[in-house]
Amino acid sequence: MVSRSCCGSMEQKAIAKSRERGAKNLSLPDSTGSLSHFLPLASCFHFLVTLAAIVLLLPANCRAKEIPPGRWWHISYFADQLNITDHEKDELDKLFDYNRNRLAELKKQLEEERNELLLAIDQEHLNETSAITKMKKLENTRTLLAATRFSYSLEVRKLLGYERFQRLKTLYRNWPGLQPQQPPEQ
Repeated sequence: MVSRSCCGSMEQKAIAKSRERGAKNLSLPDSTGSLSHFLPLASCFHFLVTLAAIVLLLPANCRAKEIPPGRWWHISYFADQLNITDHEKDELDKLFDYNRNRLAELKKQLEEERNELLLAIDQEHLNETSAITKMKKLENTRTLLAATRFSYSLEVRKLLGYERFQRLKTLYRNWPGLQPQQPPEQ
């Protein structure tokens, strides 16, 4: 049976670490609302604009593609060479469905938070506190998305074991479906 608690606890740890980093790296205004301990306004504005550009231009999925996307265990090229049993196919199906739904939710949330950050930065009167808070929220979601992807790969690794997981990575790199198609010779 696929462990759902592993996915959840891994996500929770990622959120906690992200919050710790955020608390150490950026401080919010004190209770009086004073921004005196921040960088000068112009420098902070340039920092936020640059940060927003980086966040928006970087792809959300920067991870290495070591395992095939989709339901690769139903493709005979992989299933036959890895000796995937029917029980393992069922477990992989459950894991895939859970993660696909979770990733879709997180991607939607990430897009909404990205739009909120852009709106906050594009306001005529910049509210630094609001922009920084929205940026932290966006980064927490991005961290959670990465942790969810990693958790899926980890669960696949646990299910297959070391040898078959290494073989899967090799098979994927050599998969004819991944290789660029050569034009037919005339």
